[in-house]
Amino acid sequence: MSVAKFKARRSISLGVALLLSATVAWPKAGGAQSARGMAAEINVPGAAKRLDTQDRYARALYSWIRANPGVWGDQQFYLNLIVYLMSTTPGFDCNRAFASEFERNDFFQSSYAWGEEIRDAILTVTIPDRAEVAFRIDTGEYDFNTQTLPFDQVASVDSSDMLGGSLQASNGQSCAGQIFRNTGVQTDVFPWRFNVVNESGDHASPGFPFSESLQLSPDDARVIFERFGRELYAIVGYRVEAANDGQRLVQVVPTDGQLFGLASDAVVRVESFAHPTLSQPTQMDISTPLSVAIPQLETEFDLTFRQEGFRAVGSGLRQDQGTALTTGRRYPIDASAAVGSSVFVIRLDTENMSVPQYGTTDPGPVLVTLFGSVNFSAVTANEAPVSGNAVISFPGRDDYRGRSIQDVPFTGAFRSASDGDEAETPSEATKPKLDMSPVGTEMDGGD
Repeated sequence: MSVAKFKARRSISLGVALLLSATVAWPKAGGAQSARGMAAEINVPGAAKRLDTQDRYARALYSWIRANPGVWGDQQFYLNLIVYLMSTTPGFDCNRAFASEFERNDFFQSSYAWGEEIRDAILTVTIPDRAEVAFRIDTGEYDFNTQTLPFDQVASVDSSDMLGGSLQASNGQSCAGQIFRNTGVQTDVFPWRFNVVNESGDHASPGFPFSESLQLSPDDARVIFERFGRELYAIVGYRVEAANDGQRLVQVVPTDGQLFGLASDAVVRVESFAHPTLSQPTQMDISTPLSVAIPQLETEFDLTFRQEGFRAVGSGLRQDQGTALTTGRRYPIDASAAVGSSVFVIRLDTENMSVPQYGTTDPGPVLVTLFGSVNFSAVTANEAPVSGNAVISFPGRDDYRGRSIQDVPFTGAFRSASDGDEAETPSEATKPKLDMSPVGTEMDGGD
């Protein structure tokens, strides 16, 4: 077996024993050597195969390993990789990984038997080169003299980890430091963190691709404020290239994006962005029925959309849970949506909704804005799972004017259409019309 794949099994076992032999006072579970820790129950090669490379750190790590094949001859790197893969397993508790130092030593010596399987998983898994982020933009006062609409705040509200100045493993490094404390195993040989650089190679967080303000005519400004208030949204696609030249770097370049407003019956494009050469304007299809559950609100939504490009409008029903004495009621809702290739923003307008969990006991209008994404690694022939966070607001309620509830988790799925779907949604006559009119005439045209 070559060095790139692994050294002789016997030499490796001796090497790992020497690396771990300096352990002092390793914690024991009840002092019994026969006890077992959580590590013994983890299928580590399976974790390498299941790792979701839509996660930005995982994607960067696998790309970096592919760019640095020599790491497979580094025992210390491999030991840290095993700990990282264990840490990605749901429910894993590093404090309970091993019951004794003897179990830990035996575990890591045995781990080399998985090397080829782990290596094959990393080399064959599909690594997407594109990331998408949804943004929420709060605008300031429009200046009629300069025709400028400033952006007061641009916040990423994507459901996954944010694009920032670095990408890090959530808790793998601290776990490795704990497991290998007082041994000869060094944790810094492993790339627990990747620095983000921009298109010029400078260390910087990826910038929002639109300027910090908009130049709008007074008529366009009035349209925005009348229909959307001071809140706009954006979905931005980024090209992600990890491990440039084998370094611990991730290059992130804005490639395309749409800035838009959401109403109950329309999605109005405000501005578009496209990279001169790297633009990849693609949108997922959301014309199949969507079901969403928000456990904290004790409510569910069933929606059907009609889509043109990145814009869609739809309608559906809201199902309340009811009580022990009453059955839940169903209410019609209107919806609008904007989508990228994996990320979406959906606004739901619903009447007669109370949110007692947050103090609104009287039924009234409620806006639910969903910021989510599709988990493409879990898509089946029948459904595409979605998840993310919702923002709940209460328009027209004097007691709750301007109040919103942030980051309420939701789950759901786009599912295959069935014969019963038509009966679950309002008739065609009651569906909202798709208003494709842009804010400015210079932005007219297709998507």
